[in-house]
Amino acid sequence: MNFNFASTGAHVAPAEGPWKMEFNYRYVNDKSPLYFSVVNVGNMREFLLELSANARMLWDYDAYNTEQFMKDYCTQYFGEEHAADIARLYKAYYNAYWQPKQTEFEGMTRQFLFQDLRYARAFDHMYESFCASEDQINMNPLHKIGYERVPGRTFRIDLEHNHSKNQIDAILYGMTQTIPRFESVAARCSDMVGQLDGDRRTFFNDNLRLYSYYMAHLSRTLYHYAYAYKHQANTETLIKHLDLAYTEATRARHCLYEGQHGIFSTWYSEADPLTRTFQIDKLLSRLSQLKKRASNKGIQK
Repeated sequence: MNFNFASTGAHVAPAEGPWKMEFNYRYVNDKSPLYFSVVNVGNMREFLLELSANARMLWDYDAYNTEQFMKDYCTQYFGEEHAADIARLYKAYYNAYWQPKQTEFEGMTRQFLFQDLRYARAFDHMYESFCASEDQINMNPLHKIGYERVPGRTFRIDLEHNHSKNQIDAILYGMTQTIPRFESVAARCSDMVGQLDGDRRTFFNDNLRLYSYYMAHLSRTLYHYAYAYKHQANTETLIKHLDLAYTEATRARHCLYEGQHGIFSTWYSEADPLTRTFQIDKLLSRLSQLKKRASNKGIQK
């Protein structure tokens, strides 16, 4: 889902949020009144909150308010007793994402987000650039993707904003910011799930708690992957952090698979075209390949 006026959007875990949706729709509507709207979303299950907010807004544009919608949504699905706390958890989850560049639109918050598809492309581009010796390491391996309508919109990493001199250090800096935020939300979600009535726990777990853990582990994966990339000339450090990246990627996959049940029992199958965009099994395979190369004869292109 992409409410970002950009070429890529979240695929496996929600990232935009209803507050951003409201801002963008009101921004566009102020330029020219909306009479028709299409929301581009590949997987509906992952983006029920944003889609529900969008439907509510388009039903009664003038009366819609995201804060009120969140209270109503959380009351409907989780009960009035916990609605306010869970609404805050949702906001904390969305605010946990790394923002690699400062907002450019006046009044918009969280304009540039490093969502799961950007993680996937970062893994791909770093893999392409793994090399053998320290003087060959490309510390700016993230490049343009071929289908961008406006070149350079994929990553939007501002080095100065991230107190870094290159993309790899910016990623490491960004992950140190976002990891504890996702972990905090995940821990609070685990505390909350036990307080909910039994018939409300599954939706809360699938719609928020698992995504919090997934993004925490995926962020740790990217941190260790980037650290291994930066220090690949040191075989011991390289193997150590590839191992850590593999462990975290396995945990991220486990979080997704926990959400497979009932009619969603094969939801994250790699054979399913709806989930092939991330391909976490491919990431695990590549980590294994890199570890094997490092152990046997060093990294070779």
